[in-house]
Amino acid sequence: MILPRRITADWLEKQSACPFQLSEFRRLFPTGATITKKNIMRASRGKLDLDWFIYHVLGNVVCDGHDDKVKELSTETEWKEHEASVRKLERATILANPRGHV
Repeated sequence: MILPRRITADWLEKQSACPFQLSEFRRLFPTGATITKKNIMRASRGKLDLDWFIYHVLGNVVCDGHDDKVKELSTETEWKEHEASVRKLERATILANPRGHV
């Protein structure tokens, strides 16, 4: 998936974001937002569901580089555990990196 330079409510709606989160996003970012540490922190403080964003929107991006591991996963439980660990690591990385993207 290729992300747009600016995330907008219209774009999130096309990604199937729920109405409440769309409303909150519009309140916090009326003209949209670029993915920066400042905006991620603002979204987190604003109670936007970053786990949903990471899983549903960044899922293909987050899993890139993990292809060898993914091929080894044989059961649905192993796959779910892998996805959960990737989401947890990605969220921790985003929130902990004071200089933006890694």
